[in-house]
Amino acid sequence: TFKTQLYAIADYLAERHIVGVFLTTSNSNDSYNNTLGPYNNAIREVANAYGFFLADVNAAMNLAKAQGAQLMQPDGFHPNLEGHRIFARVVLDTLGFSSATVPHSLLVALMPGTLRSWQLRVAPGGAFLSDSQAAALTPDGSWLSYVAPQSNPVADWVTDMLRRRGFVVDLKANLGNAPLYQGVGNFYSSIARTMYLNIDGRSIYNLWLNGQRVYSYADYDGSRPGAVRIPVQLQKGNNKVVVEVDGVFYVGFTINQNWAWRQGAP
Repeated sequence: TFKTQLYAIADYLAERHIVGVFLTTSNSNDSYNNTLGPYNNAIREVANAYGFFLADVNAAMNLAKAQGAQLMQPDGFHPNLEGHRIFARVVLDTLGFSSATVPHSLLVALMPGTLRSWQLRVAPGGAFLSDSQAAALTPDGSWLSYVAPQSNPVADWVTDMLRRRGFVVDLKANLGNAPLYQGVGNFYSSIARTMYLNIDGRSIYNLWLNGQRVYSYADYDGSRPGAVRIPVQLQKGNNKVVVEVDGVFYVGFTINQNWAWRQGAP
């Protein structure tokens, strides 16, 4: 059971003289709270039994909600900015950092090496490209021109954070609802060199670089930029990138895996 596994984790930590920090769930949606109640009670029980830190995020969010705070995204599952602020406040207070300030806003910047300029369209007939079709694909005037980050904010808070980081967003709003979209972009390199291709691990089905397929979706790896990182060889000048996606996506290039390279570097 969940509680049995939690006790096993606590035993493992205690045997190694490691003080645990247990957090209750952040969800404050009533239907989820009813389901998660026994799990949160188990978390509280085990943390108290071992003298571990207990950051009772769920209790704090429920209290704030009762006082009229709006804490969740429209899906009722993911916290919004205020929900994340309460999450951070509880953890800081639990660890003894009550004087630390939790910001009221987030400074989100464009990721270094982002491929910003795209030509986008709905995939004709919803069909995937062959390798030869991808290599020959050339946008015409019917394609949508798109520059990341999109200037118009997105209502959904999480998606807007992705927009500001350089994700391509609002495909459905700009092109209509479709199961598959195709995009073509060019990434300039002043010299031939090996770089890391950084993409999200959620929305990209296939990606070709200079006519060669370098990525095909295998399993969900997360929506963060760089969830998937692949060493690739860039040629001097423009490097053609072709993608097939089903929604919000990210593509960028860096010299290292630690985002040290900034776009515009030689």
